[in-house]
Amino acid sequence: MADSMFSVALFVEMMGVSKSLLHMKFKEILGKSASEFILSIRMKEASRLLKSKQYTISEISDLLGFNDASYFSKSFKKYFNHSPREHNNE
Repeated sequence: MADSMFSVALFVEMMGVSKSLLHMKFKEILGKSASEFILSIRMKEASRLLKSKQYTISEISDLLGFNDASYFSKSFKKYFNHSPREHNNE
């Protein structure tokens, strides 16, 4: 999860299937693309870490493989419809 270089391309290579087959299987089983799935896993973990109050937003960003805390915050807000700072108030 902390690997900022982890991508759909790397996932395809690790799974030993084509990108189109992986995409088709993700859509068929989960109703979302592989990249949406990876983001959802990272966002769920971000939520858990924020609720634990053990880490700062910047530390969580690093732990989850985001190269930029600002980008992490924007992604988080887009996913949850509120900022990481507001998350514990939900």
